[in-house]
Amino acid sequence: MLTPLLSRHDGLGRGFTVHSWGIAFDINANPRPVRVHPGLVKHFKRWRFTWGGDFKRNVDPMHFQYASGY
Repeated sequence: MLTPLLSRHDGLGRGFTVHSWGIAFDINANPRPVRVHPGLVKHFKRWRFTWGGDFKRNVDPMHFQYASGY
């Protein structure tokens, strides 16, 4: 059931998260994965996904999103 996910707010007062819009996902439930396979990162970047491992603040290596510049 997706209802809880669809109502997720970012906690910063900016509204819904990119996860709630269905344009972002996390690949691992572990909050601190040791590493993400470079081939996986390369694959998603090829399809123009933004990787959370490249974030300047709040680095999030398990995060991929198909949205940027918002």
